[in-house]
Amino acid sequence: MRNLDHIVPFQVSKLVRVPFLVDKEELADLFTYVGEIQFYEVQKVTQEGEGIFSSAEFLDRYTPYVEDLKSGRLPLYSRYRSLFSPVLSITSDVLYSLGVGGGRRLLKVEKPSVQMQVNQIAFSPTEGEFRTQVYGQDTITWGIQLSFPHLFQDPITQEIIEAKHFINTPLFRAIQKWIRANTRPTPFLVGKKRINAPIRLGKQCFSWIENHPQLKEKGIGIARVD
Repeated sequence: MRNLDHIVPFQVSKLVRVPFLVDKEELADLFTYVGEIQFYEVQKVTQEGEGIFSSAEFLDRYTPYVEDLKSGRLPLYSRYRSLFSPVLSITSDVLYSLGVGGGRRLLKVEKPSVQMQVNQIAFSPTEGEFRTQVYGQDTITWGIQLSFPHLFQDPITQEIIEAKHFINTPLFRAIQKWIRANTRPTPFLVGKKRINAPIRLGKQCFSWIENHPQLKEKGIGIARVD
């Protein structure tokens, strides 16, 4: 990671998004599968030497969130919105550090990395489908979303470049492969209608997902699967 004294614009397009909710053991298995990675807090100012943490440390952040859902309690969105917003990378070379004084810094992305966000979903009665990354009061918290760009713009040459040749592409592909093997499209029940949404649900979550407080509040069920 290099140190800079100015912001380097980083523009991406055609993001591939993977929204999912998994149990803590499943998330630990995903991290084992993809290998060693680091998490970088790019949304806030941190002290020098802070703002970088391991998969195990992120799992410690995620565990109370999923335990709340299993117990029928609603996780505090304002807390997890910031906790679930790092970028994932196998190397710090895709980021740079911008000093802001007083021993503080901003970590910023300059090359393709895996972006994490807290995931909120909502049902649209008009369209008869569930949407992801929806904001507002009538939403359902649903784990996290990981995304990776198909294209990005070189900040110096302005050239549009395919991200598939960069170092974090195998990381995102490994995440996609694990998700396909270990989660399912979620079979929501709205009234008497079953709606299979591409939003993923970990196989271990089916035993407790009906405890989800926002599903209960909205009268939305989850169909049984074999």
